[in-house]
Amino acid sequence: MTEEERLRREEIEARIGPHIRSKLYEAIDIRESVASKDAMDFFAKSGGNWSSVRCTHHLAFQETENGASNIKVEVFEKDHPKVVELCGMHGVDSSLAAGGAFVSWQANLDWDKEGDSHDGETFFVVVPESEDGRRGKLLRDRGYAEKIPVAGDFYMDDDDSLVLITEYDVMSVHEKLFFDGTDRRYRTSTVKMYGGFTTATVAVEARATLNEDGTSSQPFNEQDELKAIVQKIKNITFKPFPPAPPKPAVPAA
Repeated sequence: MTEEERLRREEIEARIGPHIRSKLYEAIDIRESVASKDAMDFFAKSGGNWSSVRCTHHLAFQETENGASNIKVEVFEKDHPKVVELCGMHGVDSSLAAGGAFVSWQANLDWDKEGDSHDGETFFVVVPESEDGRRGKLLRDRGYAEKIPVAGDFYMDDDDSLVLITEYDVMSVHEKLFFDGTDRRYRTSTVKMYGGFTTATVAVEARATLNEDGTSSQPFNEQDELKAIVQKIKNITFKPFPPAPPKPAVPAA
């Protein structure tokens, strides 16, 4: 790849990312926004059990895959031993932490084969870098792409959504989480690997209660809402790297 081609690629990617993320956000109709003063306040509001359905749009192939999961979020104070331990793993002074959260999930996808498992867990620690706690580092004990400790960036936008950006060796993940009332949460994400953007995902999450048999129940049917959202995000088209415009002809002498 020549330097000119590389710069052209970076220019296009800089436009594609915000375009895809704005289309995901526009597909969702927020009825009751919820204010969060900082990232830890957002995690505190997220504590509990959630029933989630999601659609992943594979941009290059224009195909969608649905999935479902049960999610549990436990919130920890800044002086909890798990918070102190994870800060130590990252070489971060634990006194700078605002708190942490343990997230576990059991998931399945439409394209699963027999024996496939998407269950997992991860532990987060919020380390603010601004006085208002709305921007900083998010430490994890393991990443999505690499099962080793990883640190990403977070910030709260003007809508009080929590935005998480995590860079890996071979990919980058941009996530946005926001509430619609206290019992409904949304998550949008884009994944960019070497070569360009690969997936765009929307998840609809409903606060749930666990039944005795381990299944979850929720106050509304998020499946119906997801179907409407899916129809909108299917319209997101993706052309990886259009050719550069032709150079103007040089007038004859």
